[in-house]
Amino acid sequence: MNIKGEPGYPARLILIATWAKSVLQMLVAAYAVGWLTWSFFLSNRIHNCVASNPQGIGAHEQFCYLIPPANVAFQIIASALAAATVIELAFTLFTPGPDEALDPVLLAIASALLFQLGKVDQFHWEDGLAVVLYGTALGALFVVRVFIAPDEDRPPKLWWWLQRHPPPASDLTVPSQRH
Repeated sequence: MNIKGEPGYPARLILIATWAKSVLQMLVAAYAVGWLTWSFFLSNRIHNCVASNPQGIGAHEQFCYLIPPANVAFQIIASALAAATVIELAFTLFTPGPDEALDPVLLAIASALLFQLGKVDQFHWEDGLAVVLYGTALGALFVVRVFIAPDEDRPPKLWWWLQRHPPPASDLTVPSQRH
């Protein structure tokens, strides 16, 4: 029996898998932050510069950004999200319900969006449509994840959404009766 008393993997194995997932995802995040830091450090050598006078007068004057180009940052974060997706997808093998597969799908769509944005040099309407479609898919999956397939152990506590089940009567006391 597992933690919830359902048939499945032993509770100890699930705890080890949860710990391993957390550690691996933290290592992926640290790796991504390291690469981002390195790209910021090397940004002056990447030649992320623009002409300060676009009319051509004084063409040798340039303004160089001290941050890496957006496509570099998008590619680093998208790669890290893709690696985190693989780890999260592998972890779903240790969970009993199919609702756990929604988290890797959310990560995969976010990763695909960042890969798409990392390839954009000039923003065309096709790129804007892709961003809108990715955003719509992320929003729809978020709604499904939060409201249709919530975690039974940790129900969502959203300030902007009324609870489906009212609180117990013991929690509803009249303020004048409190001491």
